[in-house]
Amino acid sequence: MDLNIIPSTGRWSDASAAINENFNKTNIEIEKLKIPLSAIRGISPQKH
Repeated sequence: MDLNIIPSTGRWSDASAAINENFNKTNIEIEKLKIPLSAIRGISPQKH
């Protein structure tokens, strides 16, 4: 997973867009892990 570099200078809107994109990328990777983990644990991915 390639995350964006968050600039230390510049406009907040540019930095927040990069941060939000990183959160989305991270969420996608977490969702990918839920299916194999649920198979190991024997539960559906919706249960917590």
